[in-house]
Amino acid sequence: MVAAATGTECLARAEEQAPDLVLLDVGMPDMNGWEVARRLRRTGRERLAIVMLSALAPDKAHQLEHERLHDGYLMKPVHLRQLLEQMHILLDIEWAYDRASDPAPSLPLKSLAAMDVPPVDALARRQSAVQITQVARSAQTVR
Repeated sequence: MVAAATGTECLARAEEQAPDLVLLDVGMPDMNGWEVARRLRRTGRERLAIVMLSALAPDKAHQLEHERLHDGYLMKPVHLRQLLEQMHILLDIEWAYDRASDPAPSLPLKSLAAMDVPPVDALARRQSAVQITQVARSAQTVR
């Protein structure tokens, strides 16, 4: 994974790295995401998957104009389940799990889609809460 803070930096990194998927924020500094997508499409490189990210609903007035520029559109906050679905569809990825390190069963995408997966930042907060709860339980056991 490679991150870029501006549209210009994104274009330079895409040229260097040749990614399979680009997540573009519609409102980036120096150049909006639509312009970056337009320029990425002009490179003539093999079809690159582009997913636009925005806190705003897609603008119906410009939908046809932008339709050919991107392959997916996700609203912020981005939910992990939706991002994984987009990746599965656009990159033809099948998810596999290492049973030795993760005892959770492998779930088909349909099962994953039915799950209520919170946004990524909520997962981080939940992990912290679980760790705090585990410490509290340990402290009670010691008493």
